[in-house]
Amino acid sequence: MNRSLYALTAAVLLLAFGFVIFNSASSRSKLAADGGSDASPTVPSTLPPEVSGMPDIEYIPIHPQASAFDTRIDSVIYRRVIFEVKDRNDEVDKFYRDILAKQGWAFAYSDDSILLYNRADPSGNSSWHLQLEIVLGLAIDNTKTMVQLIYGRYPDIGDGLPVYPDAQQVTINRSEKEKGTGSKKTQVRVTDKTYLTNASPQQLTEYYNGSLPEYAWWDGEQASGPSDSQTGDIMSQDGLKFMSNHKGANLRITVVDRLTITATPTKDGQMLVTLHVEEFESPMLEL
Repeated sequence: MNRSLYALTAAVLLLAFGFVIFNSASSRSKLAADGGSDASPTVPSTLPPEVSGMPDIEYIPIHPQASAFDTRIDSVIYRRVIFEVKDRNDEVDKFYRDILAKQGWAFAYSDDSILLYNRADPSGNSSWHLQLEIVLGLAIDNTKTMVQLIYGRYPDIGDGLPVYPDAQQVTINRSEKEKGTGSKKTQVRVTDKTYLTNASPQQLTEYYNGSLPEYAWWDGEQASGPSDSQTGDIMSQDGLKFMSNHKGANLRITVVDRLTITATPTKDGQMLVTLHVEEFESPMLEL
């Protein structure tokens, strides 16, 4: 009796073991037939430690096979993440086209192995946008694809221009004008945003010096980028000066934004604040 029970138990175990082997072999055969994977690559759920401290990196998809990281800060608004991927150039290109379309990025331009994308402020506040330039090439050993992700913010012009918290009677006017003469004429898009406030000139100056760098504006009188030592006077005709820039419709054009902020006292003791933006395209400026 015991021998019969033992034999039956052994037979059941052998059958189960054989099913596991067969099932595992079938799965490997399916993966091989599908090119090694039955699912498209996805972005890792956690950021690699090499890039975890980069500003806005949570909005930038990192390839799941990325290795050999290098990070750089090229300017106050542009960051660069460099890494290698074992996939071919065209496979990496497809990965980014697919994943960026799913994450709300808008395709802007491509040129050989360069892709350019834009995305509105993910918070929905429309105060700034993100721009991402993807540059693909061969790694040093010629066996991998080198990926450069160059990204940064640029400001939203108009509704996204920040106003002091107690702003009243906010208005926005847009117009166009030409600057220069002859063949050097440049078309300029002008935005004027005005409002009334009870804030003092000092409060307004501190507010804009403190908040505008977050929206990718920097002190227009400082060549090195944002500074809390703004030398302009918001009460003067020249006002506070800021600027920003980003890639335009193609990689050979830079869009330049120049912002002037002035405050004028009114008869009832308030301040009339004017944010004057001039935006134009420049083929010569290097970011």
